[in-house]
Amino acid sequence: MIRLLILLLLIYIAYKFYKLFIYYKNKVNELERELKKRKINELKDTDYEEIK
Repeated sequence: MIRLLILLLLIYIAYKFYKLFIYYKNKVNELERELKKRKINELKDTDYEEIK
């Protein structure tokens, strides 16, 4: 019985870490997209300045 409880506890902890990992992975992807967007906007701005 104790082994079953320990197994369930380990599965629960692994599940929590997995959810946390997925959350931070999504956060990093979101920040990378934002960074790419800013770089593209900066490039557009510099191109516009060069045309003037």
